[in-house]
Order: sequence, then structure tokens, then C-alpha cells
Amino acid sequence: MLVGFNRSLFHHGNSRRVTYTNLTPGHHTFVVRDTNSAGTWSSHEARLHIYISTPLRMTSPKSERVRQQMYSRLTSVVSNSIQEVRDISQNLRPHHLDQLGLTLSIESFVEKVADSTDVEIVSEIDDVDELLPADNQINFFR
Repeated sequence: MLVGFNRSLFHHGNSRRVTYTNLTPGHHTFVVRDTNSAGTWSSHEARLHIYISTPLRMTSPKSERVRQQMYSRLTSVVSNSIQEVRDISQNLRPHHLDQLGLTLSIESFVEKVADSTDVEIVSEIDDVDELLPADNQINFFR
């Protein structure tokens, strides 16, 4: 039974499912009791407290600023998540390793690190493209 929706407990047969539609936003309590084979209700009950938030489409026009803030935060989270996936993919198998080779990939990585810090980084890298089998180059690069 959903308190405030149903007037009393009802027998739902052997089904373990109940559906409610058009519930209003807010707090609701769903109460469950079982019956024995004779149909006698148990004195024990389980309560499930549910909160249904107000859909954005039902909020007042005054909250347009709030919607814009939520949209902005959501956009930021999605963008950051996509960038994290790209970074993970890049770290698994950098595309430039196949395109440029190991030596230029290492040089590119060193430049990227140097650009992201105030520390001056000086590097001299010999051509190492032919020293390792292709399968081992990724391990060396990592």
C-alpha cells in the first residue's frame, strides 16, 4: 500500500510487483505486509520511504537561473568525463605512437610535460624506433 494513495492494504496475489503512476513529487511511504496461506495478514510490516523530486518542467519560471546553473554543471561534468575517457584511451595506446614512432612520441610527451610546468626540461633522445619490437614499444612508452 502506498500511504496517502491507497486507502488500505490490498491483496496482490502471488505477484511481487506493483505499479503506481502519476505520483506527485515529494515524500511517500510504501508499506508491505504478507499473508499466510489462509489469507491472514501478518502483524509485521516493511516500510520503504521514497522521495520523488520535482521534474524541471514543473518548476516555476523563477527557477530558470537554477536550471541554467544545473545545465552548466551537467555540461561541465559530461565534458570532463569525455576528456577523462579520451585520456584513458590515449594512455592505453597513444595514437601518435603508431603514427610518429616511439622516438617522436617520447619527444612529444616530454614537450607536453614541459609546457605544463614552470620547470625547464632539456632532453636529448636518440632514435629508438628500431630497438624494440612494436609490441614492447607501448610498455616502454608508458
